[in-house]
Amino acid sequence: MSPDSLLGMSRISGSDAFKFPKLTGSNFADWSESMKAALQARYLWMLVSGDETCPLKPDVKKPDTATAAEWKAEKKEYLDWQQRDQAAMGLMKGAVESSQMPHIRDCVTSKAMWDILKKVHVTSHQIVNIHYWFEDLYTRKYTDGTPMADHIAVMLDLKHKITAAGEELPDSHVARALVISLPRTPSWDVIKIQCFALSKDKFTPENVGSTLQAEANRVAREKGSGETALFTQRPPKMRKRGKGKGPQPGDECRYCHSKGHWANKCMKREEDERKRGDGSTAHYVAGSLQDLGVREVGQVYMAVQRGSTKSAQREELLLDSAATSH
Repeated sequence: MSPDSLLGMSRISGSDAFKFPKLTGSNFADWSESMKAALQARYLWMLVSGDETCPLKPDVKKPDTATAAEWKAEKKEYLDWQQRDQAAMGLMKGAVESSQMPHIRDCVTSKAMWDILKKVHVTSHQIVNIHYWFEDLYTRKYTDGTPMADHIAVMLDLKHKITAAGEELPDSHVARALVISLPRTPSWDVIKIQCFALSKDKFTPENVGSTLQAEANRVAREKGSGETALFTQRPPKMRKRGKGKGPQPGDECRYCHSKGHWANKCMKREEDERKRGDGSTAHYVAGSLQDLGVREVGQVYMAVQRGSTKSAQREELLLDSAATSH
């Protein structure tokens, strides 16, 4: 890619200067990653990292040892580099809070700006925070039912913060931290054994994370299917009929057809029976199931019939639950 093309890629509008939180006194680890990505997208990161150094500044006047074309080419290369470096500096200045400006105000190159910011924040803040990040990495626990992807992301972010602060953290340590963060349950203990049994080259955060995510997905599917089965197999609740309930205001007596009572408690029926004087103490007798109200089904009706034969008196006790028609 030609210098002109690189310079064109580095030109950005004010609204595109940054789309991530500005640098404060406590977010250098996250900011540095986002800032690096923004510089890489504009082909400026190699200037900031020092991989692409500044060409020698050409003489103001054409030297006798070079042709006019060579001198112009050297001058253009130098100016192009300076313009791209200035673009990187402007981008970085627009991505920091005003409280951070005193640290970079006197810097003349983008690399110098990056180095001073890293020195200030890594040395003064992260050197203390490293110990807390290590503690969090090895003591954080996964809670069943929460998103496993979020848990893995937090663990990997802790790894990034530690390494960005200059500490070495082998992948096997992060993988081990992921495994020991699992709950102490029989199902997860099986997964722990499977992970610890991986070979050294496969015991990585990526492989362990994939195993944990697969198990979390399986548990979620089983839980969902179990709840569905429980819902479909649960028998419908049967409405209790007649038990412990008396006549309601809307119930109609099948004897006098008045509202609010049943035939077995009908005062008119009892009065009529006394007038007849037939010697029976029968309650209301329904000729068929259709003669009963809905709530009367299941009630016990009793009748005692007194009579006599030539040899002896007899009493007949009749019980009817009205469960079916007779």
